[in-house]
Amino acid sequence: MLDPRFLETTVAELDRDPRAAIVACALAAFGDVDFDPPAVALPVWMQPAVNQLPYCSLMRREVWEAVGGYDPALRQGFEDWDFWIGALGRGFRAIRIDQPFFLYRHHGESRTTDATVHQDALRAQIRAKHPEAYRWWKRILRFPLAVAFTSYVRIRAQRRRILT
Repeated sequence: MLDPRFLETTVAELDRDPRAAIVACALAAFGDVDFDPPAVALPVWMQPAVNQLPYCSLMRREVWEAVGGYDPALRQGFEDWDFWIGALGRGFRAIRIDQPFFLYRHHGESRTTDATVHQDALRAQIRAKHPEAYRWWKRILRFPLAVAFTSYVRIRAQRRRILT
């Protein structure tokens, strides 16, 4: 579900910043799992490590056309994550609104829970498709702060999986 202010706010952000091609918002999950967005948004350069751009982000048409849409080979999930890595890799700029305008209802089994079961294979497929993004990411992991932050992200992801 989208908050009624989603479109008005994201369009205004695109109008305000002509260099931006993607506007994402925070996500709040409800239902079987309640999830409030973190107080601090992750930087966009973390995208190869953790998907932080929801599929319902607003983008300029040229982003979709340049990337070629979702990859049908990723039918089990993470196709949005793959798409965003491809968009950022082509130089499109993303900005994020920290308000949770995307309300995600989690109820029972879903495509998201199915993707979690296959996540190792899906992540490997995405890494193989975007080697430059992950080559760059490996260089960043040499810095202690990046290692600590990545560990934090992995722990949060593990905790979220336990809850689902």
